[in-house]
Amino acid sequence: MINNFCISKILLCMAIVEREVSELLLSLARGIEWSEDVRAILMYVGFDSVKHADLLEKSAKNLVPDAEVNLKECEELVGTESVKLVKRLREKTEEISIDLLTIEKARELIEEQTKIEGDIGEEYLNMCHAKAFSLITKSSLIRKILELISEDEERHIELLKSALEYLSL
Repeated sequence: MINNFCISKILLCMAIVEREVSELLLSLARGIEWSEDVRAILMYVGFDSVKHADLLEKSAKNLVPDAEVNLKECEELVGTESVKLVKRLREKTEEISIDLLTIEKARELIEEQTKIEGDIGEEYLNMCHAKAFSLITKSSLIRKILELISEDEERHIELLKSALEYLSL
């Protein structure tokens, strides 16, 4: 049976992913000078991801105040895909800070981020609806937070698609 310490660490792993998503989107927003609309969308989704990371971290610390996690532990807890995603997000964020951001590069990154948002939303939704997770999570508040984040991820997809439409004009 999974205990609160393990749940706390899983939530911290999810927070790491959200934090990296926010870094990428906010870096992308800073690099876009040709469309205030696209910049605003990216900032909205980026700051929403900061909020998600903060909520996940606070939920984790509410369960176990001294819980900490590193990427190696995340790999063991939530699988290699989440860790690969974190590394890929970090690489993309680094690329943005080094390279001149063209419309084509922005479009490519936003398309990739749209897919990532879908994957993240699906991950939260699966975790929320998993019977085992419901049984072991004593906090209905944490379940509610995960459900709300999942709903936000669906809105993020729509917003990022709108950003792509602006880039196609």
